[in-house]
Amino acid sequence: MKHFYFLIYTLLVGMTSLLTSCRPDISPNSDPDAGVLPIQDYVAFGDGYSAGFADGNTDPFSLPGLYSDQQQYSFPNLLAQQFRLVRDIPFVQHLAIGSGSGYRTLDEMVTQPCPSLPETFSYKDFTEEFEWNQSYVDFLGLNDLSIPHIRVRDLDQAYNPSGAPFFERLAGPLASNYLDIAQVRRARMFSLFIGLEDILDHAISGASNEALEPLSPGEFTARYGMLLDRLIDQPDTPYGLIADLPDVTDLPFFQAVPTRYPNLDNCVPSAQPLFIVDGANQGMVRKANPSDFILLPAKPHIGANYGAGQYFGLTTDNPIPDEWVLDQLEAERIRQTVFAYNQGIDSLIEAYNDQIGETRLKKVNLFGLVAALEDGMVEDGLDVSNSFLRGGIFSLDGLYLTARGNALFANAFIRAINDCPDFQANIPELKLPDYPGVIFP
Repeated sequence: MKHFYFLIYTLLVGMTSLLTSCRPDISPNSDPDAGVLPIQDYVAFGDGYSAGFADGNTDPFSLPGLYSDQQQYSFPNLLAQQFRLVRDIPFVQHLAIGSGSGYRTLDEMVTQPCPSLPETFSYKDFTEEFEWNQSYVDFLGLNDLSIPHIRVRDLDQAYNPSGAPFFERLAGPLASNYLDIAQVRRARMFSLFIGLEDILDHAISGASNEALEPLSPGEFTARYGMLLDRLIDQPDTPYGLIADLPDVTDLPFFQAVPTRYPNLDNCVPSAQPLFIVDGANQGMVRKANPSDFILLPAKPHIGANYGAGQYFGLTTDNPIPDEWVLDQLEAERIRQTVFAYNQGIDSLIEAYNDQIGETRLKKVNLFGLVAALEDGMVEDGLDVSNSFLRGGIFSLDGLYLTARGNALFANAFIRAINDCPDFQANIPELKLPDYPGVIFP
């Protein structure tokens, strides 16, 4: 079923590209050129992915992962770096102080009882810097206005300092919500990647918290359209690069734990089934199957002996709880939501371009890019994938990007630019080996 959605959406992506008249027509030997794009006024809007979020703790969820070293590797900053090969342009970020909101690094490898078990590391945590978020700046002078954890459902909600520390760093008298920021900070060129965190909140809870249910596709599209209205409502219609949403189940957070485990008595690989609580089936305890997803926070606990031989996840008496599992039905509903949200984004892009009469908004196909990582791919001679730790693209939280992952995403935006003759641009791509993946001790 997953491959069905990938096939259908890929076909729709191709049709959208034809409708927006964007097709490859750039010589790779051409000099760097911005074409008609006003790159000197590029501004990024979005959530934690655009902000450079990374390396948070997922067990429990803490140390959210906004710190200056990683912010400087955010894909909007890398995109601006490539724009500077055409001309010198500003790109101002509000960098977090010191360790920022907190993050973690790998410390040392933990010995496993069986060689076939996935490698496990201990971590070194860097706690949040005192008053790291108390440094309000005037957002009119910033080029990266991405706010971690901002959701499409939150766009018109009034700013609440006690519940939005990341918004607090940008909030001021000119803006009470994110729609205000988008409207007041007029950008002649922008990137937009938002909406994934609307789904992630629900998915990383194991779809066990009804309060985190995603918006209906209709409401999502309407609210997303409100944001685009404010970004586009200018005397001279701006140019926009708009990313669709990857399938969240392709992220290592959902892929890192296999549904079968080595037999701890003789270390025979994949011999021991894992037992889960099936939240979609009235809490029944059953064996996990390959269509279920066991979430990353469960990983260090599986096989642990919590008394009387009740190894966690390996017996019916001590199953993996529902909040650490996306069962087959829950995962399918999440995929349907991603598919529907992307259809809404596609329809908005097409409608705006039709209204303008030319391609001003160009879609960036992150859905297809992240899907391709499941089977692995070679970029600049490097093998990259969605594998946890070793794949090179996703950070220690299994959700957000490493520096190399940000470079891969930035290249997707660059390819979208270069593939559209209406833009008349040729922006050089980044070389992935120049950017680190997960740094091992």
